[in-house]
Amino acid sequence: MRASVLCLLLGATLVAADWPDYGGNQARTRYSPLTQITPANVSSLTVAWTYDTGDAFKGSEMQCQPVVAHGVLYATSPTLRVFALDAATGAVKWSFNPLQGETTPTRTRIRGLMYWERGDQQRIYFGARNWFYALDATTGKPVATFGRQGRIDLREGFRGRDPRTISIGVNTPGVFYGDLLILGSVVPEGLPSAPGDIRAFDVNTGGEKWAFHTIPHPGEFGYDTWPKDAWKYAGGANAWSGISLDEKRGLVFAATGRVPNTRNLGLEDVGVVMDAKGGIYVTDPQFTPDAKKSQPGKQVYYIAPDGKARVVIGPGDFAMPNGVELSADGRTLFVNNTWQQPGENFIWMYDVAEDGSVANRRQFAVLDLKPEILEARNPADRFDSGADGSAVDTDGRYYVATRTGVQIFQRDGAYVGTIWVPQYPVSLTFGGPDNDVLYMVGESSVWSIQTKVHGWRYPSGRSSRRR
Repeated sequence: MRASVLCLLLGATLVAADWPDYGGNQARTRYSPLTQITPANVSSLTVAWTYDTGDAFKGSEMQCQPVVAHGVLYATSPTLRVFALDAATGAVKWSFNPLQGETTPTRTRIRGLMYWERGDQQRIYFGARNWFYALDATTGKPVATFGRQGRIDLREGFRGRDPRTISIGVNTPGVFYGDLLILGSVVPEGLPSAPGDIRAFDVNTGGEKWAFHTIPHPGEFGYDTWPKDAWKYAGGANAWSGISLDEKRGLVFAATGRVPNTRNLGLEDVGVVMDAKGGIYVTDPQFTPDAKKSQPGKQVYYIAPDGKARVVIGPGDFAMPNGVELSADGRTLFVNNTWQQPGENFIWMYDVAEDGSVANRRQFAVLDLKPEILEARNPADRFDSGADGSAVDTDGRYYVATRTGVQIFQRDGAYVGTIWVPQYPVSLTFGGPDNDVLYMVGESSVWSIQTKVHGWRYPSGRSSRRR
């Protein structure tokens, strides 16, 4: 069993180019200006060198995206051993094993490292389980002034939480901003669980400088939208996939995961759409029984621009409201009924009032249930359309992600057809310079289609993207 780093050579010439950041840069654009390899010559690539880590084991994986700085390649092996190679020859410069002495390896995922330099100092930062390390990039030795002998314990620093009870790690690189090292995290999906705070540490000492609480604490914005004291025991809402940085404006962008076991907290797997005034419609499908939730489900909320929330569609109107969308003029609210009962596989529509309230429920369209749904082995699945995210175009057509693909309806509700995709899509958006590319998001893939229509874009610049 092998885990290898492979270098490919074109002809007899190597072009020197660094890739010092995960994703190419801190904006994570994944763009390279190199032009030597083209569709015309890619078939002539040959192997220049191969480095075998020598520590692969059954079930192991190697997801690390190497970084390259000053002609040195840095990466990690399946056992989290960090190594530095001459990028031109593959020769080993050094290696560092944070798990030295462990005889039974376990699969631990790491997607990349962080390279930093300031003057004559060069460092590599990376996470291994609950520890976060700083290494001298030229020697591979821990930087003694960082934390305790070159590492900090990520379990520490959570208000009201015993570090011994917390499981947390970092497997996707963060970003640097000035003297700050800003990180997301990976936490379990269970209760109780570690919070998914986005935290900043001093790049030299490892001391925590600030934390953004994705589950609000008392006195913070949004605290009253969560169950009482949720911050003390709930976890998740973590930026497990990493973060990006707009260095010019000093803004960090992060996408967070779900809150684990939200059936015990309140809303679960919601659909969201924002109106032109900044108000937000939120659906609560309630995939779990009433007895396991702390509030009624199967209803739709409106959160006004001032943050005040109220129920606008009560329980009983739907088997399971999920995806939600607004018409281009903002006067009609569409709600997708996901878990259908016989005769209820509809997309519903409501008139929207100035204050965000809705009225006059009526059928907009009948979802097309394919034979694979109607003939499902489990009777409970035979009317489950999976209707989820949706979008509208400037001509009023309605697009909705379902288990059988993206179904399209005319503005009068007439069925047009279905765009088939390899995986069950859950979310949609129009994008591109002319807003004419339809992006479809599945559980592990994203697809795009160039269309001949244009997605609706709000005057403020927000495109029609809803989940």
